[in-house]
Amino acid sequence: QLCTALLDAPGVADSSTAPRKAMSLHSKASNVGSYIGPHVGSGSHAGHLAGYHMPNGRAGGCRTVDKRVGTFEEMKWLTTEATCASLCTAREQLCTAFEFASLTGYTRCEIHTEAISYTVPVNGYRCYVKTQPPPPPPLPPPLPPPPFPAVPPPHAPPRPPRVPPPPIEPPSPPPPPPPPHAPPPSPPPPAPPPWQPWPKPPPSPPPNPCLALVRPRSNFERCRYLAHAKLDRSLLMFSNLNEVTLSSTSLVAANLTEATFQQAVAHDAAFDFADCDDADFSGADVRRSSFRNATLREAAFNGAIIHRTNFSRADLRGASLIGLYQAQSVVLDGANLQGTAISNSWLIRASLVGTNLRAAVVDDVNFRESLFRGVDFAGATFVDSRFDFADLSGEKLDGVVFEAGRHEAVGGRLDELFSLRWL
Repeated sequence: QLCTALLDAPGVADSSTAPRKAMSLHSKASNVGSYIGPHVGSGSHAGHLAGYHMPNGRAGGCRTVDKRVGTFEEMKWLTTEATCASLCTAREQLCTAFEFASLTGYTRCEIHTEAISYTVPVNGYRCYVKTQPPPPPPLPPPLPPPPFPAVPPPHAPPRPPRVPPPPIEPPSPPPPPPPPHAPPPSPPPPAPPPWQPWPKPPPSPPPNPCLALVRPRSNFERCRYLAHAKLDRSLLMFSNLNEVTLSSTSLVAANLTEATFQQAVAHDAAFDFADCDDADFSGADVRRSSFRNATLREAAFNGAIIHRTNFSRADLRGASLIGLYQAQSVVLDGANLQGTAISNSWLIRASLVGTNLRAAVVDDVNFRESLFRGVDFAGATFVDSRFDFADLSGEKLDGVVFEAGRHEAVGGRLDELFSLRWL
């Protein structure tokens, strides 16, 4: 019945040559056409961008000649396709193609640096390849060098008569050694020092001058060492903490609203119960840190290192979790990820017990060997994501949308996205 509904959906019957790789578990056949649109496999967008064309004349995800996604750089969420094209044009030879995606309320732009040969049909994806100008005409062959007149070889001068070398005189004998002398007498041992009291302990180190900057709207650009500091309940909202060392620092219940921690070294730090709304942790090293019960609404962790980071019961609604390739064994038990965008990440062996993933958009995320227990999947969308050997036993996946366009081995079958031993 699902296959019949797919063929009867608007915009699908005229694209029989492009297989559909998006499906919704237990969804009604009348709603199938709501997420498999007419753009998949059609060429309705081809040719409207100057200097670009769609490979093999149809929309879809970009692929190299060996069926790979290729090397690309993902930009921040954009609004229009023309903006993505202008970014590719500005990079000249560093950009060969770009991919523009429009998925359930957000857009994404990928700048590709490898040669793209064709597309695979993916809902909401469009791939554009730069149109190469014709090669210049070949240069004419170089002219042969002019012949040189033959010059007779010069006559060699007569060799001088050989003179025998002078005779070698034997070396003179070394001078005799000097007569031995008696060694000088050794000095007398030094007298014992007079009695002295025990030495005084060294003075305590001076206080950290960076602590004097702990206040709202502070700039720590010239004072970047706050390791092992006790900053509980401190007020650091709107502060610049980029590249600051915060290793083992305690920031429990601190107010860090709209503070920036880009490239900061904050491993083993404590952010429990902290207010981090709109904070920017992009590129920061927060491995083994604790964000339990922290408020992280609209926070950014793009490219951060979050090995074994604890986000238990943290509020991550609307947060940006992109490019988390160093994110093994992350704890998300009881975390609120409603409406959160998670993209291009490896959440291997993650723990999601009682996690709220309602209306979350998950794109190209690897959940290998992760644990799912009591997760709210209502309205969630998973694109190009993997669940190899993940524990999903007993989970309700009603209404969840799975789109598998980039994994050629999946072949559009949902049961191959998961390890069968857990189903």
